[in-house]
Amino acid sequence: MSMVRFYRVFGNPPGEISSNSINDGVLDLEKMKRRDRINSENLEYLDLTDNGFIYPTGKIQGLTGLKTLLSSGNDFSDFSPTFLDSFSAVENLALANCRFDLNSFQSNSLRIFKNLKLLKRLDLSLNSLSFLAQNTFSTNQQMTELYLATNRFTEIPFDLKLTPNLKVLDLSENAISTLNEKVTMELDALAERNGNLSLRLAGNVLSCGCENFYFIKWILTTNVDIDFDSKLVCVNESGLYSHLDKHLNVGTFWRQCMGQQYLYVSAVFLCIIAIIFLGSFVVMRCKLYIVAYVAQILGTVPRRRLTDFQNHVFIVSSPNEGFVTVLSNYLKQTFFLNTRDSRDLEPGRPEYEDFFAEINATWRVILVVTVEFFHDNNFQMLFTLVLNSMSHDNPGKVLLLYERNVQLNVDLINAIGEDNILEVPLWQLTPNMDEFLYDRIFVDY
Repeated sequence: MSMVRFYRVFGNPPGEISSNSINDGVLDLEKMKRRDRINSENLEYLDLTDNGFIYPTGKIQGLTGLKTLLSSGNDFSDFSPTFLDSFSAVENLALANCRFDLNSFQSNSLRIFKNLKLLKRLDLSLNSLSFLAQNTFSTNQQMTELYLATNRFTEIPFDLKLTPNLKVLDLSENAISTLNEKVTMELDALAERNGNLSLRLAGNVLSCGCENFYFIKWILTTNVDIDFDSKLVCVNESGLYSHLDKHLNVGTFWRQCMGQQYLYVSAVFLCIIAIIFLGSFVVMRCKLYIVAYVAQILGTVPRRRLTDFQNHVFIVSSPNEGFVTVLSNYLKQTFFLNTRDSRDLEPGRPEYEDFFAEINATWRVILVVTVEFFHDNNFQMLFTLVLNSMSHDNPGKVLLLYERNVQLNVDLINAIGEDNILEVPLWQLTPNMDEFLYDRIFVDY
């Protein structure tokens, strides 16, 4: 005989089987062997399902070859951690709905299964378990099927690395909402190692909120066999329930979750680029002023004032420009400034060779630019010398007045600074020009 099944036996086992009950001490199948001609060493299958056996605190002897033990549906509330030591050869063990003392069973789960080194299939369903002791199943590396359905687990309650041959993991009807990235990677590794892995999650309310995007993406793309046929239920951030198959399009789900976030990131990135571009533009336009300001703060370049210069204003213009005479007289009479005029210089004369030294000794240089300026080689040379005279100790040195028809290039505007450039309509002195000149000549005085 290789199989024994007790069917709906309540209370003590029948008297003719043993004078000792399974409750009080030992169920000795050697007696059954002698009386009923049972070869207990060849007994491989023992079914005690739903028989009302209670408190298995003793031992069952004579079952060293037992491979299948089905004990679901009994009252094991006083279950001994050493009870299963007698079944060292068992491969298939069912302990579903056994009304365990939860604190005792969960705390001693490592010890309970310690000696079942050949165990391949274990059913712990319907036991209201919420955790297992650390390193549970560390000695059960042959296990291929594990059924933990209808419990209270919020995560996989054991280290997947301890069960390298696992092919079926039933976590249906638990309290799992998500699995972290480390666990999903380990599940993928198991599926690749063993050729297949079936993960059952039906009956759990999964989180399909955007905060768990990685988990949902993993479910939809993993090679692990997920039980989609069970209409997996998920709930979003608003508390609305739906079936996970509505998120089968990963791209759509990504846009729903990440679209707004990436819009914000893109907006911030665009603002940063705009700030960098604007900053670069400002630096290019005001480079001389910025360097001068920093140099003055650091004390590397002394701050210079109008009184530090021999000449207050030097006017550079094309020859025969009547406006220059008016401007020069205005500066002398209104602001009492020492004013010089480039028209007093003649090409080839010694004083022309000293022109650069003279403008270096001048506080402000006013360039009067007309259309004729671009055809006056002498003025072009003077213009270049003026721009080269600009320095960090006097960055606002050059002022530019131009008529409306003159087209100023970007390099010229950047070199002088837009604030130091003024359009002069009809070459007349105006209140606007008066304010412009006063502010820029006396700004550092």
